Amino acid sequence: MEELATYIAGEMNANIKSPEVRQTRDLNSFDAAAKMKEYEALPFYLRLGPGPDFYSMAAGMQAKAFAIWAERVGQNRPWDHKPILAAKYDGVVYHKQGDYDYFYDIWSNIHYGDVGRVGGLSESILLDGAGAEQIVSDTPRKAVEVLQKPKEERKLPGPNRSADIDGLRAWDDAPDRISISIGIKLFSQNPTGGITAQMVMKEVLAVAPGAWGKGIREHKCKQN
Repeated sequence: MEELATYIAGEMNANIKSPEVRQTRDLNSFDAAAKMKEYEALPFYLRLGPGPDFYSMAAGMQAKAFAIWAERVGQNRPWDHKPILAAKYDGVVYHKQGDYDYFYDIWSNIHYGDVGRVGGLSESILLDGAGAEQIVSDTPRKAVEVLQKPKEERKLPGPNRSADIDGLRAWDDAPDRISISIGIKLFSQNPTGGITAQMVMKEVLAVAPGAWGKGIREHKCKQN
């Protein structure tokens, strides 16, 4: 696990300095209420005619920021680390730590939570955005399976909502929500970066194995 944690910590520390993150942070930092207050403090003769709609401006900037972010983190995009890790480990997607094998998806999700917060995206937007992406990615895969395979051979669950979770994040699975939250927590502890492999591993291993659901499995040694 340490090798994987070292890799993703390096990605996090590098990508928070990327042009895309700087741009999303600048766009998300636009404060409509503060701009309105500044405008209202101007002399009356500078406020003649229709005033600027700072709230619409803010909404437009936030939409642009999210579009930039989605381009980076979408499936098979530069900050989707699953294909990179699969290639690096010859298609192996579970990695042993102690008595368990951890699914490779958690590392990119930790990166998503940390780097997204550095970019000025809220915890709510990050979690709900991941849920929305899950719907978008699961739906066509399930549709293709239904069209191409007989019922008894179908394995993909398709979009699946957690009944005890509110919002779009309910459509993401528990391991994704947990690992994104780890990234968000690492940001709160280290908002300017400097995250180490040990920090990442500490948070991952602090989660009770049962909470991970399908994110981990008991390790079974291969029998010769």
